[in-house]
Amino acid sequence: MFWSKTPPVGMDLGSFALKSCFLENNQRQCSVWTAVREESSSLRVRLQEMFKVHRRAKQVSMALEDPAITAGYLELSKSNINDLRVAILSAVVREIPFSLSEVELIHRLVPNLGGESESQGVFFVAVPNQVIQEKKALGAALGLDVRHYEPAMFAQLRGFVRNHQVVPGEVLALVSAGAQATNVMLMRDGHLYYHRSFRLGGSEFTRLFQSVKGEAWEEAERRKRGYSVADQRNYYIEPLLRRWLREVSASLRLAADQHPGLRTSRVVLTGGTACWEGLDRRLSEELEMQVTLEHWDRCRPISDSCHLPFYDVALGMALRQ
Repeated sequence: MFWSKTPPVGMDLGSFALKSCFLENNQRQCSVWTAVREESSSLRVRLQEMFKVHRRAKQVSMALEDPAITAGYLELSKSNINDLRVAILSAVVREIPFSLSEVELIHRLVPNLGGESESQGVFFVAVPNQVIQEKKALGAALGLDVRHYEPAMFAQLRGFVRNHQVVPGEVLALVSAGAQATNVMLMRDGHLYYHRSFRLGGSEFTRLFQSVKGEAWEEAERRKRGYSVADQRNYYIEPLLRRWLREVSASLRLAADQHPGLRTSRVVLTGGTACWEGLDRRLSEELEMQVTLEHWDRCRPISDSCHLPFYDVALGMALRQ
């Protein structure tokens, strides 16, 4: 697919920043842009300036990410498409803390983990209606023509699969460490099978640095970026860091306990907090397996100065179009 004047735009509006990705040259290159979350009026002005500079129409795809979003994997008896839909609804209602009227349910048929021909694998995501409405209201307040909304986990899966060679049979864990939360996703053969989110991200560590010296947030963030969690193990950082490491480890164990076919063989660390010096090495020590920092093999940024894991959701949203 080729674009002339309006290449796809993907947006990831997180807790502290808005990340955007503009695809170029038939998806081989991209421009990335970020802005710190501010009052809607100020951010709207900055967005208008961004679109003017990039000469893009304000038609975007935006990611949905919230700890209230529930996801899971099911194995159901194979049947015709109508009976399968009924079976999915019946199974999902027992797995989510909401009624079906309170969520938008998305499901994807995936190969079953056990390989039995008589069962059908299903990965589902239940997004609370409130989460969607809040995102739509925010998009409108920012003057954006948002054409598509999608769970961020699907965007991350798409971006990873389109950017890397998928190893057949490999169970890969994508650990996305954000500002407020961390998401652990397991994929096999290009399909998503597991997702768990826990409320611990980079902002909590910044608050620790801030509390030690009572300094401004910006200075605490600067000190955090200069701190290596692999080489420096200060007493006020280690307890929270060890908690984060244990949560990731527990997520992988839980997946393997629930589904024996989901024993992780490799871990990729992504998200804004993934760029924290030494975090990949500490996670590798905790899990006793290979952990690599996300990079892009196929779609290359025009600027080499950006931290690519910061934009993986925005890239996946742009690739949706």
